Amino acid sequence: MINALKKSDDGEVSIRIAKTPDEYQMVMAVRAAVFLAEERDITYSDEFDGNDHCATHVLAFVNGDPAGTIRIRWFADFVRFERLGVRQRYRSYKLLKRLVAEAVELSRKKGYYIASGKARGDSVVKFWLRQGGFVNGEPEHMHRGILVPIHLPIRHER
Repeated sequence: MINALKKSDDGEVSIRIAKTPDEYQMVMAVRAAVFLAEERDITYSDEFDGNDHCATHVLAFVNGDPAGTIRIRWFADFVRFERLGVRQRYRSYKLLKRLVAEAVELSRKKGYYIASGKARGDSVVKFWLRQGGFVNGEPEHMHRGILVPIHLPIRHER
């Protein structure tokens, strides 16, 4: 369903893989807006790293404006969902859920059965639990907060 266009209460929503240099810059702009806000206490080096160049970035648009993104890294036995963010003006559970659903669908099509990630904060952990995820290990106490390891099964039709 990547590249799908859907009319919603929030406006016209489309989600696609970032493929062009311009779309890659949109991903970085969304992440900067979401994660580098002063109240988040996240530094540039916390948010951006070399993994950005070997990952797949999924980008959500609302009425043609870059609204959200998720980074997917591919490993032998699992995928890692990272850097999930939606700009404040477009932030809604519905858009967040749709962005994750597209990432899950892409991973399923590639044959993966498990996604992992780390959630910061109770509301983010609860979001992943509502998506069918589960806590998989002890929380990690990092210099910028507590990260909870999450696994999300990717269901395949039989």
